[in-house]
Amino acid sequence: MELRAFFQGIGDVPLWWRLAWADMNQIYRRSLIGIFWISISFLMFVGVKIFIFGAISQMDMTYYSLWVVIGYAVWNFINASVVDACNVFIGSRSWILGTNMSLGTFVAQSIMRHIISLFFVAIICIVAVFFYSWEQSLVTFTVLLGLVFLIINSMWVHIVLGALCARHRDVMHLVQAVMHVMFFLTPILYIPKQLGPKAAVLNYNPFTHYLAIVREPVVNGIIPQLSWTVVICITIVGWFAAIYTLKYKTRNIAFWI
Repeated sequence: MELRAFFQGIGDVPLWWRLAWADMNQIYRRSLIGIFWISISFLMFVGVKIFIFGAISQMDMTYYSLWVVIGYAVWNFINASVVDACNVFIGSRSWILGTNMSLGTFVAQSIMRHIISLFFVAIICIVAVFFYSWEQSLVTFTVLLGLVFLIINSMWVHIVLGALCARHRDVMHLVQAVMHVMFFLTPILYIPKQLGPKAAVLNYNPFTHYLAIVREPVVNGIIPQLSWTVVICITIVGWFAAIYTLKYKTRNIAFWI
């Protein structure tokens, strides 16, 4: 029953789309530029990072710029998905207690906010590729599949972390602390080969592979087979955990929040 109700909420696209868009409008209410602040703030951040770390890295600036721009765009989506997943049910407490709405609606609402943000960040990425005239091939289209997998993984993360954090609030703070550390352990501002032999450690970081399935086709023109294997395995395990959570744990969320 919980599974069916959850996916019915996911299927109610007009509802969670309106809720997500209302959230974005609320964030940028009375702003002259509005939602385009997402693109501007992203451009400012990567611009400063490229200016500072590009000089230190002593690498080709075009290559390094695209590496940072695309890597940070993907990281933004991943980080926002993981952190907000912890609060997806807690933040919707009044809706959950006062209405009959499916939990899937709140998960889809949260993910849609991140997709909207990713869209405005992706504009900068596309402009950067054309600005630097970086040669692309048919391999680039695998980026779309990579983005689909990011969204699919974001769903199970919302389900599992949302329920876990509703029950154990300390997990939320732990996740936030871990994500701060993982930013530096993930090759966003640096290229793995700069670490020498230590670069092998990055293969044990799952976020490295999530970045690779989107960034490698654009920057290096290759399909990272190892990264795809890791991502697919994590996706399968994650959804098993999500289905278990939906069947046996989400019925208690109204009491936990």
